Amino acid sequence: MPACLILQGGLGAVAAALLAALHGSGGIEAARSLYRALLPLPPPGGDFFRALLQLEVQHAATAAAGGKAGSKAGGRAGGTAAVAAAGAPLSLRQLQDLFEAAADAYGASDVQLWLTYAEWHATAGRPEDVAAVYWKARKSLAAPEAFETAYQLRFKLAPTALA
Repeated sequence: MPACLILQGGLGAVAAALLAALHGSGGIEAARSLYRALLPLPPPGGDFFRALLQLEVQHAATAAAGGKAGSKAGGRAGGTAAVAAAGAPLSLRQLQDLFEAAADAYGASDVQLWLTYAEWHATAGRPEDVAAVYWKARKSLAAPEAFETAYQLRFKLAPTALA
């Protein structure tokens, strides 16, 4: 990252950039230490939440893929050793709590946050919770029309739904 990089978006963008840099240099545990320290403070910005949710969802996906690779390799833990060294993924409940904190802070205006939350439930094998996120988003958003349109395109008209 260039030293002269100018960040726009306020404290949330700065916190997101710091979180990404710390993750790159110190791994998921270092990034978690930072965001756990920042979460109790007044919300730093939607960029921060988007960055931490992206890191955690990617880490969980990597851990799941590593676990499957390890089990396919005759039960050897070779695929999971690197993930374990990088830090255990958060539980589904912990990830949901992070999404809820983001929604509490920015749910009135951040359509993409709600779509990401619904998408996470769909890919985490919890499709029954996708509808709950939809209804909560409709109640929380000041202008839910953009969310409803994007949600319909993603979940009702997705190629897998048409097959």
